[in-house]
Amino acid sequence: MKRVVITGATSMIGVALIEKCIENQVEVLALVRSGSNKLKRIPESLYVTLRECNLNELAEFENYEGKYDVFYHLGWEHTDKKNRFEPQKQIGNIQYAMDAVALAGRMECKKFVGAGSQAEYGPVEGVINEETPVNPQIAYGVAKYAAGRYCLTECAKYDLQYVWARIFSVYGPLDNEGTMIRYAVETM
Repeated sequence: MKRVVITGATSMIGVALIEKCIENQVEVLALVRSGSNKLKRIPESLYVTLRECNLNELAEFENYEGKYDVFYHLGWEHTDKKNRFEPQKQIGNIQYAMDAVALAGRMECKKFVGAGSQAEYGPVEGVINEETPVNPQIAYGVAKYAAGRYCLTECAKYDLQYVWARIFSVYGPLDNEGTMIRYAVETM
């Protein structure tokens, strides 16, 4: 792997992924929201190229050169607590994910990696594993699950290896304010 594309590049996971890519001398094309106030999070490096591209612009994006190996789709709109329950806010993310797959195809990527969520499982008693049935209860979880399923079929069209990683609670540097871990650390 020599060249990757990342949406959601200013997120906690996006920044950590970029840092790993730099460490391994992998070129990164970081697609960032126009006017993002989080650009300073992205490390400056000869291995990193920033391009403004909102998620609703992925379908027409052409500001790149050459082929890429892996497309990491970490971008998602309306992730705050209130909007996670609003279907009309979440449904656009499904199309954006499919647009990301099509862009990965145009960039001649070999692999597409999408960011799923624990919300796809809904409430579960006990330990969640690969065999746990999905049963999303909120719009965010429903949209993540739908996006993952649609991306699977879209990846087949472009002969892309497909990975949908269901990410559980993440914490660490750049964590959002108000999370339980951040609150606990700051108050101790």
